[in-house]
Amino acid sequence: MTNIRDLGVDRRGQEDVLDAAVAELLATGIASFSLEGVATRAGVPVDSIRRIWPNSPGLLTDALVHFGANHLPVPDTGTFRGDLLEYTRTYAGVLNSPLGRRLVDAVIIRPRDWDLSTARPAMLEKRYLNVAVIVERGVQRGECAPDVDAVRLIDMIGMGLCLPILFYDRPIDDEDCEFVIDTVLNGIRPRR
Repeated sequence: MTNIRDLGVDRRGQEDVLDAAVAELLATGIASFSLEGVATRAGVPVDSIRRIWPNSPGLLTDALVHFGANHLPVPDTGTFRGDLLEYTRTYAGVLNSPLGRRLVDAVIIRPRDWDLSTARPAMLEKRYLNVAVIVERGVQRGECAPDVDAVRLIDMIGMGLCLPILFYDRPIDDEDCEFVIDTVLNGIRPRR
């Protein structure tokens, strides 16, 4: 993520711009997302934003990483299943929201609107790191095999959650979350 404090912008200003970028995406969609629209929402000159983020994909990437950090925390319920289920429920809540629907549409369904090839890894890295923490704790508790690939695990969970939206245009419910997690856990529990 770009560190705008190094450029003389305070933390609150950074968060205002990143929050405005998420609001702009929600309001306009990715095809109409612009630095000018974000500047208007944030109440700052567009040139101030351009000094930090010279292009819309860079700003959108940082805004989505910021959003994920604030809305997808790493739970600590005391059990591996509990952590995965709570993370999955939170993730489902984001996907069910209007913003989540915009993201699914923009990032998964219509990636041709922008070249998101450089944005995707940055957006996903934080999610992978969160799940790596959950997996590491699961291994320490003896609830998860030590050779589980956290990236593939979250990819499997993510696809299981996205399919109801992508194929059936229906929200993800708690039953979906439990089914996905229990199905995945049956495949990765340590063998006795």
